[in-house]
Amino acid sequence: MNGRKHISLPLLLLGACLVFLVIAPLATVFVKALIINDHLDFSFAAAALSEPQNARMIRNSLLLGLAVVILSSLISIPLAYLFSRTRLGRHKIFDLLFLVPFMTPPYIASMGWILFMQKRGLFSQLVPAFPNGIPLFFTFGGLVLVMSLHIFPFMMVLMKNAMLHIPSSLEEAAAISGAGYGRRLRKIFFPLLTGNYVIGALLVFVKTLSEYGTPYTLGRRIGFDVFTTDIHRYAAVAPIDFGKAAVLASVLVTICMVLWLVQNYITIHHSYDLISGKGSRMKIHQLSLPGEVLATLYIGLVLVFLSGSLIFPSFPPPLSGSGALG
Repeated sequence: MNGRKHISLPLLLLGACLVFLVIAPLATVFVKALIINDHLDFSFAAAALSEPQNARMIRNSLLLGLAVVILSSLISIPLAYLFSRTRLGRHKIFDLLFLVPFMTPPYIASMGWILFMQKRGLFSQLVPAFPNGIPLFFTFGGLVLVMSLHIFPFMMVLMKNAMLHIPSSLEEAAAISGAGYGRRLRKIFFPLLTGNYVIGALLVFVKTLSEYGTPYTLGRRIGFDVFTTDIHRYAAVAPIDFGKAAVLASVLVTICMVLWLVQNYITIHHSYDLISGKGSRMKIHQLSLPGEVLATLYIGLVLVFLSGSLIFPSFPPPLSGSGALG
């Protein structure tokens, strides 16, 4: 009994902290969205969500989250494979280089990209053949690119660690059974990564929906509103409407909770426990000469884009330009 009391007290304190620090603030948001004039009223929330600009904003947010997940996956999965299954993994310096942009404030990085790509910006001064900069950058694709470059290192680290824990004996057994390289990837390698990938994709999606810096700078410039920018506008810009801000925040929290439930379901049904009496070992794949060249070019290209997120903000605004955000 004494042991149970000692165990229950810390759990009770932890539960109290959870209620006051997490559940209470979230409950307050839902209350603000549904309690109107001291009465439960769903009509206000329905009217707010039915407004054309809010409906368009919700579609924009979901589309942006999906696009960032796809581009982050396309960047991170090849890098995770190269640094876990080939000789390139010996160069541990890349682990640090690819994590530095993730630690850079996204607001600063996006401002640097804008100063570099805009009309009469740094790029047009370095390359006079493009006096108008890169107009294609100031589109939905540019917004997805900047946000993906900031967040993909998180997925890369997650996928790399998952790949390192897959024993090579499984692939060797499949090869002995006659399975080709592509079939081994489809039937063994990728299924074992499903649970980890879903977790990474969920975190990337939620991080994208909750990001404010890049959508406020670059997204607002191209007229692409998302949850965070509209919530800030309703809560901080006159005329202030905390009710609509609470409604949008409630929708955002609900979407994240639903995605978390979906992720839990997929992880439970697509996770595998590898049981073996032998110690697992890692087989390093030997790349051909063209493969090494392509891998080096790919890593170099990603590093060039990442370095832009760090270098561009350090340059002063162009004196002959139209301004930082003009």
